[in-house]
Amino acid sequence: GLVMFNPANNKIITFDRRDGLLNTEYFSEAGFKNMKGELFFGGINGLDYFYPEKISFDDYDPPVVLSDFKILNKSVPIGKNSPLQTIISNTDYLKLSYKDYIFSFVFAALDYRNSNKIRYAYKLEGIDEEWFYTDAKNRIATYTTLPGGSYVFRVKATNSDGVWSKNQVQLRIDIIPPFWDMRWFKFGMAFLSILLVVVLFRYRLHKIRERSEELLTINRQLNEQITERKRAEEEKEKLRQQLIQSQKMEALGTLAGGVAHDFNNLLTIINGHAELMLLNISKNDKFQRHLRAIHQSGTRAAELTRQLLAFSRKQMVKPRILDINHTIEEMNTLLRRLITEDIEIVLKLKPDIPNIKADPGQIQQIILNIVINARDAIDELDDPDKQKRITIKTDSLYLDEAFISEHAGSKPGQFVVISILDTGKGIDDANKERIFEPFFTTKEKHKGTGLGLATVYGIVKQNEGYIYVSEVDGRGTQFDIFWPASGQHVEDGTGTESTLYAVGRGERILLVEDDDNIRRFIKDILENYGYKVNEAENSAQALKFLRDNNIKPDMLITDVVMPGLNGRQLADKLKKEMNLFHVLFISG
Repeated sequence: GLVMFNPANNKIITFDRRDGLLNTEYFSEAGFKNMKGELFFGGINGLDYFYPEKISFDDYDPPVVLSDFKILNKSVPIGKNSPLQTIISNTDYLKLSYKDYIFSFVFAALDYRNSNKIRYAYKLEGIDEEWFYTDAKNRIATYTTLPGGSYVFRVKATNSDGVWSKNQVQLRIDIIPPFWDMRWFKFGMAFLSILLVVVLFRYRLHKIRERSEELLTINRQLNEQITERKRAEEEKEKLRQQLIQSQKMEALGTLAGGVAHDFNNLLTIINGHAELMLLNISKNDKFQRHLRAIHQSGTRAAELTRQLLAFSRKQMVKPRILDINHTIEEMNTLLRRLITEDIEIVLKLKPDIPNIKADPGQIQQIILNIVINARDAIDELDDPDKQKRITIKTDSLYLDEAFISEHAGSKPGQFVVISILDTGKGIDDANKERIFEPFFTTKEKHKGTGLGLATVYGIVKQNEGYIYVSEVDGRGTQFDIFWPASGQHVEDGTGTESTLYAVGRGERILLVEDDDNIRRFIKDILENYGYKVNEAENSAQALKFLRDNNIKPDMLITDVVMPGLNGRQLADKLKKEMNLFHVLFISG
């Protein structure tokens, strides 16, 4: 053929029969240029002649496409379980298995004027560092046994004049390796190899040490016996101290309960006579003020007695409908007296929350115990500039399934939440699990009984509530008490004095009380209101009186605790023998 060289751009173009020449071989010195610039070349098939300036060049930039994709030399069909989801020319991503270890791409340039002169170049990035060149007769690229990974297949082509097209085909390919070639498998095998080496090493080391251990066995056994004996002695001493503490608290509770019981009987007489005198004198009487002072002091003393009975666990629980916000507000003054002046008490009471059914004394006992603990925790702070605050909050919450799943033992329903927060030193995680245990305390010796929070826990559980402790913002402690809400309204305690007492019409009451003063006092009150009263010192005397006089009382008023038959046993006996169902139990 003929070759044209352009010195201006150093471009070389080859012409052959595909461009219209007669010859591919020419005779030496058989070339000629006439006056018009026309060129003549003689060859074995004849004479080729042309004007060089009239030669036209192809500037067409043909697009390149993939025309076929083969696996194991078979064209891949389009399908759901096939690597091809659409025709290969419209595919820009392929995901292949390691089982597709031989695959091929067939490509073509869309130039039909002289397609036999088109040249191609391809490479697979990730495998090929250089382009591979081929002609129109070999428009296929084949790859075999590629390792797993990500690749990019690229193809480019020339036009019929050998000008490389700017258009390229780019196809991303991911080859999924076999599991034994995956990173996790290699890491696993490496780990197992290391583990095997470690196991063998330790086994050998164990055999070496085994002999040494035999020589140390006797010494170790002796040390264990000494340690166990010492531990047993320490445990024995600990149990002895707990027993002493328990006996001391039990004795103190018994003493307090006995004193409070007797003191309460005396206060009943004092307060009762004061009330009788107030009812029987005019409001303008000069002794009215003095009697009211006696009655108010006696009432406060009775409250102190009730607290002593609460300490001894002998108080009678009298639950009633309470407005918890009102109860806390009434305690505010008492709480401020219990803490030092540098500690602030903040009340955040949510309005319009449901009422609760509880013994007011038990509610006060709960709040007092927790506030006193909060005060002690704040006093133990080393930083004098740290804010000292106790916050009491109330809220209403419905315990749903999400709450119950996170708090074992709780039940769904509407609850009133009482939260007490402090800015004290907080509670260690190790101690949170034990703070409600009896006798557990973190205070110094003789500064805490360890019964305060145990009592709180018992009261809350007794009333089917829940109590939880948590940390507040990385410091301080928060107690959350969930108390069952009540749909009832607070009883109205207002009214005139005349409505507090029922006037009798000669009904007969049998009064049984072993304390002479209280018995006479109650008898005077009842007779003052028109009742007939028969009195007895104990159950045996009462039964004898009824049988000897053949009397059936309309009502029985009896002390609960008495020698012989107690009040409840007496009531049960009269119910069976006389069908007596009106019974009032009293207790100091």
